[in-house]
Amino acid sequence: MLPETTTKVCNNAITRATCCGGPHRGIQAAKRTAELIPMCHPVLVGSIGVNFSIGDDYVEVEAQVETVDRTGSRWRR
Repeated sequence: MLPETTTKVCNNAITRATCCGGPHRGIQAAKRTAELIPMCHPVLVGSIGVNFSIGDDYVEVEAQVETVDRTGSRWRR
């Protein structure tokens, strides 16, 4: 993004929710992963964290999801 846009985000002239979708969008995407990614099995979501890091010309979005549900599958012959 343009450095001017990043400056506006840092000065709260543009909110992160406006330019990046906000943390609630990341939470909704994590809940719907099995619908969005082919061959992805649904698992129970234990916790979701969405963090933003602002650089000179970018906003980095990091998401972390934790679960205690079983993942993968068992193949039998």
